[in-house]
Amino acid sequence: MRRVTATLYWIFGFVVVAQTQTMQLDQFLYNSFKYRSTVDSALHYSNKAFDLSRELKYDDGVILSKVYSGIALYNDDQLDTARSLLFETINLSGEYVFEQGMINWYLGKLHRKTGSLDLARDYYEIAIDKFKQVDSVFFQAGVLSSLGIIEGILGNYNEALTLFTDAYELKLNNNLKDQSAELNNISIVYRRLGNYEKAMDYIKMSMKHKDSSELHFSYSNIGNIFNAIGLLDSALHYYNLAIDKSKPRTIEHANHLGNLGSIYYKRGLYDLALQYQLEGLKIREEGKLPNQEGPLGAIGDIYLQLGFSDRAIHYLKKAYIKASQSYNRQMISSLAETLARNFAATNHFDSAWYYLNIGRAHEDTLQGEEAQKKFADQRVRLETLKKQNEIDLLKAENELFTYKRKTMVAGIGIVSLMISIVFLTYRKKQISQRKTIILEKNRLEKELEKNTAQLTAHTLGMIHRKNGFEEIENQLLEVDGKGKSKIKSIINLNKALGKDWDNFSMYFSQVHTNFFESLNEKHDGLSQNDLRLCSLIKMNLGTKEIALLLNIETKSVKMAKYRLKKKLLLGDEEDLIRFIQHQI
Repeated sequence: MRRVTATLYWIFGFVVVAQTQTMQLDQFLYNSFKYRSTVDSALHYSNKAFDLSRELKYDDGVILSKVYSGIALYNDDQLDTARSLLFETINLSGEYVFEQGMINWYLGKLHRKTGSLDLARDYYEIAIDKFKQVDSVFFQAGVLSSLGIIEGILGNYNEALTLFTDAYELKLNNNLKDQSAELNNISIVYRRLGNYEKAMDYIKMSMKHKDSSELHFSYSNIGNIFNAIGLLDSALHYYNLAIDKSKPRTIEHANHLGNLGSIYYKRGLYDLALQYQLEGLKIREEGKLPNQEGPLGAIGDIYLQLGFSDRAIHYLKKAYIKASQSYNRQMISSLAETLARNFAATNHFDSAWYYLNIGRAHEDTLQGEEAQKKFADQRVRLETLKKQNEIDLLKAENELFTYKRKTMVAGIGIVSLMISIVFLTYRKKQISQRKTIILEKNRLEKELEKNTAQLTAHTLGMIHRKNGFEEIENQLLEVDGKGKSKIKSIINLNKALGKDWDNFSMYFSQVHTNFFESLNEKHDGLSQNDLRLCSLIKMNLGTKEIALLLNIETKSVKMAKYRLKKKLLLGDEEDLIRFIQHQI
């Protein structure tokens, strides 16, 4: 009896311990997910979950702990390790649908951060499907916003606006209280579209959903609007409010300090600009916070303005290394070109040549990706046209066949035969005409494809040449050295730009027939510069590319678009880009 009782106590104690350990494991995993943005805490709990899962020989627990470790490491900007852990967990068993959604969402975020936007889209689509399966509305909205960010990066602001609005309405219709992130995103898109009144309206809406501890985001966005339209005093005021309302030593606080520094930089107050940028960088370095390349590059640029070349190179190199680690090709290209100019100014032509090639290589890659996207869009349009031609031909043949059959039934004798002959002849003639039309359309399509390729190649060439290095050329006027001939050959490429606009107009008119004539007929008083801007918008070029081609700053492009919109008599709700792309 005692032996049986002892056995029962042992079994009961074992079950209690096992249940306690399972509950503890669940708590570790929950805490790792809950504190996923606080890296040290998230890794602490995920490591505990991993060790306990190994002890319990619970394979799914091991995998789940890796999932949350990967998410935490992504938030810490440790992208390679995060990628490795998330790929290890991609085949998590089917009962963990929510976790599968999280894995795909963060793999999408990771690929977006490294520039693989198509792959990021694919992972986001899978993530949305998983979150729909478990009816997780909050995370569905999060992934929709992530897709909106991709469209924003690509400059597809109308598509981004639709996605952000869908995310907002999903939360609103399901009574989820926190809609401020979606409202802020909508505000940012309107700001990028130049509709500052709408942008301000949505910021005010977002402020109603926030407590006082989060108002700094809204103040920062308001500052960005005033900064964009050149009201620097107002921008300065709201950036200061954002700093006052944000928690010290956080990444948000560091961002606001950087914004404040950018205003002082625009005003030429470089000492003050340097003070705030250094303060923001110190917060990032002490907290091991991500995205340090931006302030490092800004500090290097300030030192360039102050004339401290050695310090400038030091910070620009650090920024270049950080940008390379985070796969930020746009920033890598920009920093490499800045380093090249600075090395050339100090007569270090070998280093200038090295960074010049790096900058051009990344710039070519970025332009090549954009060109591929445009050619892909053109192919889709051509395929659609071909399919429509085939449908038209089939409809014509079907109509003729039906008509012939009815005629043969109704007619008799010679009359029927004559009618049949007439319609057979008519059918043959119609088919022949259709084939002729199709052949002509195919010829025109090939010619359009050729002209489009010439136009795109010519435009990319113009952008490439306009991205020359005038500062290097100025330095070469006073310097002799073995690096001079190498760099001089690159600068000479920019000398051939005189006839570029004439050639561009010729290629453009071949692809977009009567574009300029239609504009001038509908809208009087458009200048040559207005027509040139319209053509670049029709080419779907971004603000930076347009600024390069017109040899002006990006803020001047935004102002030119604003003035053009007024000349075209477009209302606040009407989008300039959509109008030029689809209505002309």
